[in-house]
Amino acid sequence: MSFPTFAHWPPPTGLTTILVPRNSTTFTVSAITTINAPASLVFNTIRNTTAYPDWNTFTPAAVITASTNSSPVANASSTGLLSLGDDFTYTVVLDPAHPRNTTPSFEHVNDISTPEHPTTYVPCALLESDGSFWGNLSQVYRAAWGDVNPATRGQLVTERFSEVVDFGNETSGYRTWENQGGPEVRGYGEGFEEGE
Repeated sequence: MSFPTFAHWPPPTGLTTILVPRNSTTFTVSAITTINAPASLVFNTIRNTTAYPDWNTFTPAAVITASTNSSPVANASSTGLLSLGDDFTYTVVLDPAHPRNTTPSFEHVNDISTPEHPTTYVPCALLESDGSFWGNLSQVYRAAWGDVNPATRGQLVTERFSEVVDFGNETSGYRTWENQGGPEVRGYGEGFEEGE
């Protein structure tokens, strides 16, 4: 099995997620970088909702609203670490010029996967055939969540993936993407893309 190299991402065909496949995507946002820190530390920082105000200007607050603690990687919502099956709300800054104007986003954690506890949320066939995902499960920490706002159900479908790839020597690759689909995305995606 061959895995996509970190530098050749995103794939030319576009990115996909489980809830919003590329053929249903209206808008995608993505980022990629290398971080000089161990992958497990980077991944736990992403999962730690209590630390969001310290580093995440786009999402200055996040609160776990319901926790199932069903994940073997679960450290319970009392610690603020996102776990498989959790529901959480975060506030999103859509316009950096007005950081006090925030919008709530209601999310459900669909996947928490680590090299020690890989999951099957992303099917093996997709890992092997699609360059969106890092296919080597012994190297990747992955989290995914999707929108569960009942007010937008059927009008807006979103799913975000964050992957932290362990390159060894306390170096990690980080890549994240969100696909959005549905009729409500058209206006939002266009405004977001233009920076409005």
